[in-house]
Amino acid sequence: MRILVISDPLESGRQIHSDGGSFLRAVITEHSVLGPVTLSTPAEDEVADELRDLSSQETAAVIFETNSLRHPDSIVARAVDDCTEQLSQYLQDGGGILVLHQFVRDRPVLELSTDTVTFTEHHGQVLPLAVDTPRSVLEVPHRVDERSKPPAGSSSQLGELVSWLALDAEQLAGSEVVLRSAQGSPLLSVSSAEVSGRLAVSALPLDWHRWRDLLANAVRYVALGDPQVIVWGGTDQYEPTIERALASGTAVRARQHPPTQLERLSPAPVLHIDSDGAQQMPRGVRRTALRRGATVLSPTARAQHTAGGTVGYAVTVGSASYRYAQAALSTLATSDGELTAAHDPYLLRNITVASEYFARHHWPPQVRRRPSQDQKLITATARSIQFEKMTTTSALVSLQTHYLLRPTDPAIGNLVRKIQHYEGGSNGGLYADATEVLTGGLEAITWLRRVSRQPISSIATLSRVADWIAYLDARERLLPAAEAEDAREIAALVLAQFTALLEERSAIEHFSHEARANLVLGLCSLRGLGCQEAADLIHQLVPELELWLGEQRETLHVSARMRVLHALARAEDVSPSGAHGIQALELVSSPSSARSPPRAGPGNPSPLGTSVSSNRSTASKSRPGTDARPIASGWPAPCSSPSRYRRCSPSSRRGSWVAATTPTCSSRP
Repeated sequence: MRILVISDPLESGRQIHSDGGSFLRAVITEHSVLGPVTLSTPAEDEVADELRDLSSQETAAVIFETNSLRHPDSIVARAVDDCTEQLSQYLQDGGGILVLHQFVRDRPVLELSTDTVTFTEHHGQVLPLAVDTPRSVLEVPHRVDERSKPPAGSSSQLGELVSWLALDAEQLAGSEVVLRSAQGSPLLSVSSAEVSGRLAVSALPLDWHRWRDLLANAVRYVALGDPQVIVWGGTDQYEPTIERALASGTAVRARQHPPTQLERLSPAPVLHIDSDGAQQMPRGVRRTALRRGATVLSPTARAQHTAGGTVGYAVTVGSASYRYAQAALSTLATSDGELTAAHDPYLLRNITVASEYFARHHWPPQVRRRPSQDQKLITATARSIQFEKMTTTSALVSLQTHYLLRPTDPAIGNLVRKIQHYEGGSNGGLYADATEVLTGGLEAITWLRRVSRQPISSIATLSRVADWIAYLDARERLLPAAEAEDAREIAALVLAQFTALLEERSAIEHFSHEARANLVLGLCSLRGLGCQEAADLIHQLVPELELWLGEQRETLHVSARMRVLHALARAEDVSPSGAHGIQALELVSSPSSARSPPRAGPGNPSPLGTSVSSNRSTASKSRPGTDARPIASGWPAPCSSPSRYRRCSPSSRRGSWVAATTPTCSSRP
């Protein structure tokens, strides 16, 4: 691992508090988590060349010493100012930057694409500190809380002084404040979990303070990111996966004193390895982790497998829909006025149907964002039920919104009659029949039989039919169909109609991402009817939606974002993939992963488009009543193309796995 430390010899020579960076370098080189480090400290006339050639593949982090950017006319400050574009790109590519205290008031010292680092005057008492947003930088490897303080005057460079300045948090748009002073002034911030790269900014002169614990935490964060793996228990000498995970730096071991708290590890680790020992994973923590989408890996059957060079695992996969529910709530927080003022039927449908789903299944009651119980929203959207030049498609979408908001309104009956009139005999009457199912005039199983027999000839028809299967399921109209003896057979026939069109025309390549979301939602409902084969197609579509959601984060309209989040959450609820946990296991099990910083975006998950070889820890799956299958056909691994992503089938939340000594992941269509 290479870490670049930037200092200004002009300031080092002038300041009595400065030690020339010796304490900072000692913290880095003696860090218990980072492992072997190549520490680069360029001379002032070499800084520009270093920053121009900066690469996240070669350099894990860039650290700016206290006051290294204080003098705007210094060679170092000018070089940094000239290379802000390279530094911004470095962050976006997954690099880390730590900016320590700079005694500059109300003038930016570093302007990046997402954040502008500016310091302001601090007034009042600094201690005791106040934790604002719990993040892993306050927990790993040392606990930092309200009781933490810099060393006593005898060991600190600054005596009893804690900080001259505070952060200008308003300029740090892509960051979260994690520590504040006793007066509420922001003192330490780190990048939001949704932002690529790792930026940490401290108003505290941690190096001059010789504040080892907090400085070591900040260095670890910018070099390695939030930990993706946590190891519970102690007696794991037999377990090579744990050894490799801890050696990689992406994993942390649960502490006994003070005990590890998941709420302080935010974003929470996606993979938990629960081995034997005094510090085994508590049951309550296990339930919480699974509810938040984590994967729990428990080594088992040691006596049977150790002699042969293998270790058995029990794997429990939690649904990651919790993450999507959080993202949806964050999205809505910035768009309230847009929703109530909207007349676009698609915008209204996408947001109201998704919000109803999240409010019913995931959001806590105090959120109070369930559309069907929001009288203000119901009143504000009353005039948008019908409008001039309404087409069949927009009428169908409008019906979904307003049947959810006002099912007994007479205008709903008028809208249903218009749809039936518009459609006539086209598409075999599938849409008109769907409205009959919604209003109780037709049994759902009868409609599904008609869908299974009616050839689907276009992408638009496929998207709409899948959309309506999902909507009727959400309104509980498919419950009687699920009880029919031939429900699974009918669902399989409907799936066959879908796949016939997709395979015949390679139609999936021409789907919009909203249409893909419609298809995923419909497939989830078919899976709920007992069609296990639908899970295979679901998990071909999900990774591309996730990737697209991340790539379009800055420009994506709230309507499209909510629709895609709804589809992703529904897919996780129906058939959790465990993708993030598996990718974390792939990362720590790769021989080349040791001490490698994370390379990906939100929460630092492994990129879906990367194929990773594994050693010692990947596995084949066996379920009760089946034989264990080789890894090439059983392990859910990321493949070279997101559209060819494959998940193990049939899906299940639990399974037992056997880790062979040297298997590798492979992909197949």
